This record gives sequence, C-alpha cells and structure tokens, in this order.
Amino acid sequence: MAAAVVATAGKRFNSRTTAGRALVSPTRFFFTIASEPLGRALARRTHPPRDLLSRCPSTLHTQTVTFSTMHREVHSTEHAPAAIGPYSQAIKAEGTFLFLSGQIPLRPDGSLVDSTIEDQTEQVMKNLEAVLSSAGIGFANVVKTTILLSSMDHFAAVNEIYGARFPSDPPARATYAAAGLPKNVDIEIEAIAVY
Repeated sequence: MAAAVVATAGKRFNSRTTAGRALVSPTRFFFTIASEPLGRALARRTHPPRDLLSRCPSTLHTQTVTFSTMHREVHSTEHAPAAIGPYSQAIKAEGTFLFLSGQIPLRPDGSLVDSTIEDQTEQVMKNLEAVLSSAGIGFANVVKTTILLSSMDHFAAVNEIYGARFPSDPPARATYAAAGLPKNVDIEIEAIAVY
C-alpha cells in the first residue's frame, strides 16, 4: 500500500494504515514510512534506520510530525485605531495555511466580467469561494486579504459586497489603488486562509 505524508511544522500526523517519523534539520524533513498497520509499524520501527542517521549530520534529531485543528482569533487593541469596516486590526492564526492567488473577475470558462464594479466584485468573491471550498473550508477560515482596485472610487461598492461574506470577525485586510490590473479589470483580491 502506498502512503503519502504532508508535513507542517508542529502539527500531528495520525493514520491507521501508515506510520511516519521525521528527521528534522533546520532546512529539511526526512520521512520514513511503513506501509502496514500503525501498531505493527511502530512495534517494528520507532526510529529512523541507523544507516540513514549515520549519513546525516549529528545535529539532526527525530521528531514525530503531527497535525492539529486550526485556531483563528481576532486580536485588537485600543492603542491603535479601531476597524472602521469589514476587517480586523489583526488575526492570530495557527494551523495549516492556504495562500490564495489574486482573483480577478474571470468566470470559470475564462470569460471576463467587464461590466460594473459590483458585478466584477461578485465574480471575484465567487472565485475565492470556489478555491476555498475546493480545500474544504470557507470565508470563516480567511485570516488576511489584500484588495487591489483600479480606483479608490470603487471602495464603497466593493466594501459592501466584500463585507457581506464576513458577517462576523472579518479578516485583516489591506486595500490599494493599483495603476494597472490584469486584463484591465477594476478589482483583484488575494487571500490567506487557515485550517
């Protein structure tokens, strides 16, 4: 049985069918994987093979790789200006991160929504939602967004549509006017989510 491992520092790896151990250096992870039930694998090999250890620097040590659930918490202070829109001063997050590339108002078939800023924003939000959904998460997992606009004149309309997707505890956000966006659209939004 083939096995695959995804590593995130400080998270828990747990499987009934495979066992994983990691050698950790400051720059890389090495895994040993057993394709058998976890109990037998751990009984047979609780440490990486000695020949692998002998080929690695003496500063390496073994560490079990673990995964945990995400943690997302709004952080704010009265010593900085309060949020005046659908954003938070800061978000404290822990878990596995998903970095979403900037989305512009393209439909899945590649055609461009080039009508009003409201229509363009709706399409961008649908695109972000589709990417989040494909990872099994949603807007509640977003911790940071960056909005690029062709003109700050669009800010109020964008803010209303954007804010509807974050009814409580919105992510941290930055909004900029950009001299030129891909395909001459009026909006692009990128996001970072945690799960």
